[in-house]
Amino acid sequence: MKQVFAFLSAILLTASVFAQSPNKMSYQAVIRNSSDALVTSTTIGMQISILQGSMSGTAVYVETQTPTTNANGLVSIEIGGGSVVLGVFAAIDWANGPYFIKTETDPAGGTSYTITGTSQLLSVPYALHAKTAGSFTGTITETDPVFTLHPASGISATNITNWDNAFAWGDHAGLYRPISWVPSWTDVTGKPTFATVAVSGSYNDLTDKNTAGNGIHIDGTNQISLSITNQSTGDMMYFDGTNWVKVAAGTTGQILAVNASGVPEWQNPSSLKSAGTNTPTMDATGVIFNGVVNPNGLSTMVAFEYGTDITYGNSATVSGSPFSGTTNTTVSSALISGLTAGTTYHVRIVTQNIFGAFYGNDFTFTYLYYGASYAGGIVFSFDSNGEHGFVCAPDDQSTCAEYFQYYFQDNVGHFSGPDLFYSCEGTINEYNDWYAPSLTLLNMMYTNLKANGLGSFANDYYWSTNIQDPSIAYRKDFTNGIINTGGREFNSARVRAVRHF
Repeated sequence: MKQVFAFLSAILLTASVFAQSPNKMSYQAVIRNSSDALVTSTTIGMQISILQGSMSGTAVYVETQTPTTNANGLVSIEIGGGSVVLGVFAAIDWANGPYFIKTETDPAGGTSYTITGTSQLLSVPYALHAKTAGSFTGTITETDPVFTLHPASGISATNITNWDNAFAWGDHAGLYRPISWVPSWTDVTGKPTFATVAVSGSYNDLTDKNTAGNGIHIDGTNQISLSITNQSTGDMMYFDGTNWVKVAAGTTGQILAVNASGVPEWQNPSSLKSAGTNTPTMDATGVIFNGVVNPNGLSTMVAFEYGTDITYGNSATVSGSPFSGTTNTTVSSALISGLTAGTTYHVRIVTQNIFGAFYGNDFTFTYLYYGASYAGGIVFSFDSNGEHGFVCAPDDQSTCAEYFQYYFQDNVGHFSGPDLFYSCEGTINEYNDWYAPSLTLLNMMYTNLKANGLGSFANDYYWSTNIQDPSIAYRKDFTNGIINTGGREFNSARVRAVRHF
C-alpha cells in the first residue's frame, strides 16, 4: 500500500534479489514533488523496514540510507547495505512470512520522513531462503515457477541516455507534445518535429494594413509577425478598426485603462477618485440626494447609499449612469419616499469604475419638510441638514387678543397676561418654551405653511412681537399676506406661538 503525503510522492518501480551472497535486495524509486515534478540530483534520507505478518506488522529489520537521485529523479539502493537500526538482514526467516517492505523518505536528506510506502513482498525476495536447507519428511514434488519479465527489464544504458536527452528538451508538462506521438523505448534518439500549421486565407489578405510599416506580416514559410515602427520597451498596440496603433509605455504606478473614446491609455490611479455628497433636497413627498462626481473620462456608475447609521443598508442608483465626462458633474437621485420625519439619516455618494468603488463624504441630515409634525408643533423653517429650525403650535393660542400689552413683558415676546393667553404660559404638546412670534417668523409661517394650505391658519390678522411704538404693534393679514399695524388696546388679532429646536 502506498501513502501519498502533501509534499512528495514515491513510485516503486522494481525490486530484485540476489540469491547468492551478499544478503541484499535491490530497490528503485522515482521521487516527485506535490506538483508531480521530479526531485533530481538531490541527496535524500530513507528508512527501510521489513514488516512481518501484515502491512502494520512487527518490524524484524530496519535500516537507514542517504542515497542521491539521478537526473531522472531515480534512486537505487540495496536493502541490507544501509546503517542498521534494528535486527539482522541475513537472519530474516523468509519462510515465516508474509513479509512487507515499508519505505519512508525525507527529501531534505534528514530523518523527517514525509512520505511512506508499504508493499507486500511476493515470491522474488524469498530466493534468499534458498541459502538454507529446510528439514522435511515425505516426498518432495518439484514444480518449476513461471517468471514474467518486468516491463523495465528491457531498459538499456543507451535507452537511459536517450531518455535523459529527451527530458532535457523541456516540455515536462506535455504542453507541446504531439498527441499522436507514443514513444517506445528506442524512438527518442532525435527530438520530434511538428507539422507547420497552414494559415487560412491568401498572403495578400495578411499584408501591411498601412504604408507606415505597421501591421501583420507573413513570409513564405507561413511565419506571422506583428510589427509597428519606432518600438520601445513596454509599448503596446491596439486595433482602431483600420490600423494597429501604438500605445507608448506608461510610467511607474500608472494603470492602463480605456478612456471615454474607447482608446486604451495610461492613467494615474490617484486622479480617479472625485466624488462628494451634498445637501439633500427635502419636502413632504420625500428626499432627493445630491452630489458631485468627476468620472475623469472613465465609464462610472453613480449611486447613493443611505440609512439610519453608517452601515447604510439602502442604495439608489443615479439616473443617467454611467457617466464618463472629464469635469465635475452635479448628480441627483430619484425621489426617495418612505423616510420618517424627524429621523436622522446618513447618506454618501458611491462611484464604481474599472478601478473599483470610491466613496464620497458621509452627510448626516434629519428628514424634515414644511408642515411636518415635529418637536411639538408644525415645522415651518429648518436649516440645510434639518438639525435646527422652528415649529409653530398646531392651533392658535388666542382668537381675539385686544389687549396685546397684557401678553408681553418688556416687548421681547415673553407672555405675562393670565386671561386670553394663559395656555402659552403652560405646556403645549409636552413643551413649555413657547413664545410669541416675531414679524420675520410670521412671514415664514405665512409663506411656508398658510400659502400652501398648511398649519390650520385662519383668514385673519396675527400679532407679531415687533412694535412701532409702545402702543402700536405690527400684525400680518393671513388672508393676503399684507403687513399693517394696530393699536394694541383697540385692535384685535390672533396669536400663534412658536418654539425653536
